Amino acid sequence: MNKVLKKVIDNCKYIEDYYEKLVELTKNHNFVGSTNEWIIDNFYLVVEQRNAIKKFIKNKKDRNLLNNNSEMYNILLDIYLKHNYNMDKNILIKELNSYQTKNNTCFSYNAISVIPIYISILLIEELYDLCRKREEKLDDLKKVNDVIQRIDAARLENPDVDLNEFVKIDKYIIDHPYYLYNLNANLKEFGESSNDIFEKLSKYLEENNIDLKEVINNEHLSSINDNLLVSNLFNNLRTVTKLKYDELCNRVSKTEKTLLTDSVYKSMTQESKNLYRRQIVKNSKKTDEYKYVYNIMEKVRNSDKEIADFIFKKKNVNRTYILYVSLILLFIIFIYFILYF
Repeated sequence: MNKVLKKVIDNCKYIEDYYEKLVELTKNHNFVGSTNEWIIDNFYLVVEQRNAIKKFIKNKKDRNLLNNNSEMYNILLDIYLKHNYNMDKNILIKELNSYQTKNNTCFSYNAISVIPIYISILLIEELYDLCRKREEKLDDLKKVNDVIQRIDAARLENPDVDLNEFVKIDKYIIDHPYYLYNLNANLKEFGESSNDIFEKLSKYLEENNIDLKEVINNEHLSSINDNLLVSNLFNNLRTVTKLKYDELCNRVSKTEKTLLTDSVYKSMTQESKNLYRRQIVKNSKKTDEYKYVYNIMEKVRNSDKEIADFIFKKKNVNRTYILYVSLILLFIIFIYFILYF
């Protein structure tokens, strides 16, 4: 199986498993947070894009397009990271054109054709990373809730139970700030009973140069950023299907913009334009696509010919035809002499 396809399927499978976990938690009336609610409500978009990617990559020709234009993935990833995935079509096109200008390059028709599918792939990958992060936080929250439930159960029998028997102050709370954040919030509910454990916690954090207020602020910011990110990811998954090849060609391809200066080409149907594009790709395999078209346009301007006269080269069949007819005539004459002389 193609490595890209396998990675996409694996990522989608993880997201699906996480989605099912969230659904089960909500059925049991557990709070999962707004970021996870976004995932629950919009998971269908992941399924749609997974199917579209699988269909695209399973086609050998399209798979080769991806492999031969892999640099487009990195270009798109840099653009989306720059904007924290807060992207729309106009921003994307502006950034793609800016990249071409800054790097003195021109995207080929093939490179442009893989833009939508590479966007889908990188969005799925980022969502996968976010799900992993949020699942780890869910696990930490569960551990805190388990501790609090055990304390509550013990306090029913002994209101003055020692909280130190239930709360471990060790390296785990440093490596898992979300656990510390929730542990701190929940222990406060026990009032004076938690003074001793808080004193022990404060001392441990101080010894390890951990500022509890900073941890709390960072977790608040992390939650806000995750909410923004998940909304951006799903908004982009929703709109990526609206990125059409023809529009990308018209607004991004320098080759296409050059062709559009010709009134005949400009007035063609999309089907005819696609025919021209495919032929241009075929003709320019060993040269620069843009320079190839630029030179043709120069020839068109300096002659009475049209673009088609240079792109669709007419085969010289006259010589072959004459030779074929001559051989037939010679064969007929040869048979005639054998029969009648």
